[in-house]
Amino acid sequence: MPKTLTFFALNSPGGKELQAMLTSLLDKTYDWKIETAGTVHTFMHACNHDDVVILDASIEKDGQNNYSRISLHPTAMDNVLVVSRTYLPMNYVPPYEGAPQFPYPYAELDDTTPYITSEGVYPNEIIVRWLREKLPTLPPRY
Repeated sequence: MPKTLTFFALNSPGGKELQAMLTSLLDKTYDWKIETAGTVHTFMHACNHDDVVILDASIEKDGQNNYSRISLHPTAMDNVLVVSRTYLPMNYVPPYEGAPQFPYPYAELDDTTPYITSEGVYPNEIIVRWLREKLPTLPPRY
């Protein structure tokens, strides 16, 4: 049985591009679905029942984001991967680094991180590369 995965995506150009890029990465390994209009309830349900949850926590230029659909507690769970093209709010610290480190440009001064930002923004290619490396290392859910 394939692992279950829910991707909480943004319905924005960057979010749609990330969805398309993830298709080839996830199709062969996961039974996955996309939530673009999820609620706190659907997010909590996915966190507690799916093997993996990916949250696009980007804050788009038009203000679009997923923060009204989530709660902070599950983001400390080891099956939840938070990715973002933009900085995460300072009070939002997931267990894995899948977003630009705050504050730019200091993140670029650390030679230990291979994920260099471009003015504090991750392109979707960097996010997909990070997910490709991180997904196989997640501990079994059950």
